[in-house]
Amino acid sequence: MSAPPTSGVPPHGAASRAQRLGQWAAGAVDAGVVHGIRALARRGPPQAHTAPGGMLRDLAAVARDYPADAPGFWRAPRPIAPSTQAVRALPQGELIELLWPSEDPPFRAGTRLRKHRRNRTAVARLHAHSAPRPTVVLIHGYGAGQWRTEARLWPLGPLFAAGLDVCQIVLPYHGPRADPRRRGGPPFPSGNPRRTVEGFRQAVHDLLDLVAWLKARGAPRVGVMGMSLGAYTAALAATVSADLDALGLVIPLGSFADYARDHGRLAPGQLGVAQHAAVARAHALVAPLARAPLIDPSAVWVLGAQADRVTPPHHAARLATHFGGRLDHWPGGHLLPLGRAEGWARAERFLRETLNAPPAPPGPRPR
Repeated sequence: MSAPPTSGVPPHGAASRAQRLGQWAAGAVDAGVVHGIRALARRGPPQAHTAPGGMLRDLAAVARDYPADAPGFWRAPRPIAPSTQAVRALPQGELIELLWPSEDPPFRAGTRLRKHRRNRTAVARLHAHSAPRPTVVLIHGYGAGQWRTEARLWPLGPLFAAGLDVCQIVLPYHGPRADPRRRGGPPFPSGNPRRTVEGFRQAVHDLLDLVAWLKARGAPRVGVMGMSLGAYTAALAATVSADLDALGLVIPLGSFADYARDHGRLAPGQLGVAQHAAVARAHALVAPLARAPLIDPSAVWVLGAQADRVTPPHHAARLATHFGGRLDHWPGGHLLPLGRAEGWARAERFLRETLNAPPAPPGPRPR
């Protein structure tokens, strides 16, 4: 497949000194966080290069239990009847919280991801106009999902004012679905590939159940836009179902094998190459890059970050090439998103055009 069309990347040498300093700062913030994560990992179980044989054996067992073509792993969307609670009034609409059961049994017995009570309820919030509109479902990144945090990260007001209904879904074990007794980050995704695979099955089923409900409610078109881990989830959903009308991937994670290599989780040399292939095989069932897209390339838009050290730009490039979508960049990093305003303006334009949103009413636009 040919390289995707791109924009938003200044030619070499064209960035101003201020832009270069900003990119350096953004990269430094990302690098500092990555360094901290690596330091914590060194305190835990042995890493790949200290127990290479055991790692390869474990990953091979996962690949046998979860082969890329495992029949019955994915199910069709089920009708849901969410309980609804009004959160507050919005201009020309209201914010509604949605709750519905998320209790599919694990694909393989013995995985324990669904043992926590809060995770057995799917949670979303819908910024709804007085009558259903084309809708975008937003999916947060790792460790996020708290409503106040998400309100700062996403351009909720501008998207709603652009004529879209805006829905936010919470990933398993995040935000209000998290176990309040647990310390540290969410257990999904996990260093245990079995839990990661089962967690993505739950996340995608929750998402596609919600998409079907939104369409049954009257939304003429429904798209999905995810950030980081949420972008991975959105991309995966677009290989499971052909019912998505738009796909936006923002600073995306594209591959767990690449992520492990990017962050020093694999051994050097040929052993590392073998480990990379083994990680890819263990996750192939839930890997967007290992599955055929079920969405028109013209309905796909990818936004990477030039200074990203968490999910470096090659993740965005690989996804854009795989899906045949347009590739843009903002100049900042993963955690310090310099250029975010222009990036969100492009996101709004993409969603408005792809989902055929009605014209926005005149008047000042929210920021």
